[in-house]
Order: sequence, then C-alpha cells, then structure tokens
Amino acid sequence: MQSFGKCPGLDSLTSGGGGGGGGASVQPPAPSTEVLASGGDPVSFTFSAFTDTGGIIASYTASITNVIGSTSIASGSGLGPYTFTGYADGDNFLLLLEAKNSSGDTVATAIRAVYIAPSTGTEPGTGFQFLFATDAGVTIGTAGTLT
Repeated sequence: MQSFGKCPGLDSLTSGGGGGGGGASVQPPAPSTEVLASGGDPVSFTFSAFTDTGGIIASYTASITNVIGSTSIASGSGLGPYTFTGYADGDNFLLLLEAKNSSGDTVATAIRAVYIAPSTGTEPGTGFQFLFATDAGVTIGTAGTLT
C-alpha cells in the first residue's frame, strides 16, 4: 500500500480547539410542528431560546418556506411571537429562524413546520403528507435542519 503523506492544514481542522471559539457552540431549540384541521388558523408562535454558550448570537432573521401555498409572516421579531397571513386549507409551510453572529453568518436555524389539512375535495398526499409518508429520506435533524 502506498502512503501519500499528510494533507497540509488538515491537523488544524481535526485537532481539538481549532476552528473557532474554544468550545463555544450554538444549538437551536428542537424542531416543532403544528397540525391543523381544515379551516384552522396557525397559532402565534414564539421559539424557545437557542443554546449559546459563547454569546455568539447577535441577531435573528425569520423567513417562511412554503411547501404548498403562499403564507407569509404578518408580524414578529427576535424569538417571536410570529403571526401569519395568506394561509389557506391545504397549505404547508416552514417558519425558519436563523441565529446570526456579528458578521451576519448563520450559526444555527430553528424550524417550525405547519400543516393545515386540505378541505374536502382536495387531493391528499401533497406537501408534508407526501414528504413524511414516503421513503424519500426527509428528516428533521437534531440541529434543526432538513436533510
């Protein structure tokens, strides 16, 4: 077997203490879901605090990712509460809260998934029903990210 030696810089990436912060870390709160019956209104939602052992978080930025529908944020800032507008039966959306450091880099993301059941006559098997019912490998990880 042939040896190729060391890769320059690899030790700084793999050794303890390298790469920023001396053990400081940021972890989002656990992902959460809200499942509503047809005609339901999403509750105003406040995220739990992020774990921020090094005081890294400087700000938060919230956004909506619509799987189905055109929901948007009506109001909210920081950890919340957040309210929504433009939702309808059958809508599925993610409320994402990005924690940012002083440079504006995202250091962690919290997720709130909302599913509103379709009204009678709407085809089932769409949106979150489809994502979570198929073996497409969609999971919400412990760091609050979709993989």
